[in-house]
Amino acid sequence: MTLENLPAIMQGPITNEGRSMKKFLILSAVFVVVGLIPALRYIGDDILLTDAIANGVGRTLAIGLLSCIGLLFKRNRTLGFGIAAMIFTILSIVAAMTLPKAAKYNEDAVTGEIAAAPDKCSPEFPLQVRLTNTADRDVLNVGFQILVSDAGHSTVYYSVAGSGMSTDRIIPTGHLIEECYPIPPFYSGEDNITLVPEIPAALLSPQYRIVITGARLSGED
Repeated sequence: MTLENLPAIMQGPITNEGRSMKKFLILSAVFVVVGLIPALRYIGDDILLTDAIANGVGRTLAIGLLSCIGLLFKRNRTLGFGIAAMIFTILSIVAAMTLPKAAKYNEDAVTGEIAAAPDKCSPEFPLQVRLTNTADRDVLNVGFQILVSDAGHSTVYYSVAGSGMSTDRIIPTGHLIEECYPIPPFYSGEDNITLVPEIPAALLSPQYRIVITGARLSGED
C-alpha cells in the first residue's frame, strides 16, 4: 500500500446511506438559507414567524423537487420529461380547481364600522365593531382587518390575518350585529413588515377603519 492509495482506501466506498445523508444535509442547508434566516427577522411575533417558516419550507421543497427533476433529465431525459409534465399537469389541475374558490371572498357581502367605544365596551375590549349583512343569504362567519392612523397623518398601521379579527356569529340577511374586540397588534410596512407595539398608544388622535377580508355565506362549502 502506497501513500498515494491511502486516502482513497481510508475514504472507502460511498454507500446509499451516505448519498442519502449528503442529500439531506444539502437540503437542510438550503432550508437554513432560504427559509430559516429570512424568518429570523420575525422573532417575537408568532404569527409572522410561523408564516415565514412555512413559506421557507415550501421554497425548500420546491428547490428539492426541481433538483430531482434535473437529475432525472440528466440520467433519462424521457423519464424526466414525463415526470415533469405530470407534475405541472397536476399543479395546473389543482390550481384550476382551487383558485375560483379562493376568489370567492365575498367582501361585498358585509359592511363594517368600527369605533373606540370604551363606554359601550370594556377596557379590555374597547373597539366596537358593527357588521351588516348586505347579501341575499345568511352570513356564517366574517374576517376583517383593522387599520389605524393618527388624525392628519398619512401613515397607516394595520392588523394581520390570524390576529383574532373574525366572528362566527350568524348574521341573517339585512341584519346587523355589534361586538367588542381587543386592540390587536399593529404592523407597518409592505415588503419589510414590522411590528409596532407602541401603536395606538403613541397616536395623539387615533382613527380606526375596518376592512372586510372575507365572508362565508350559507350554502357555500
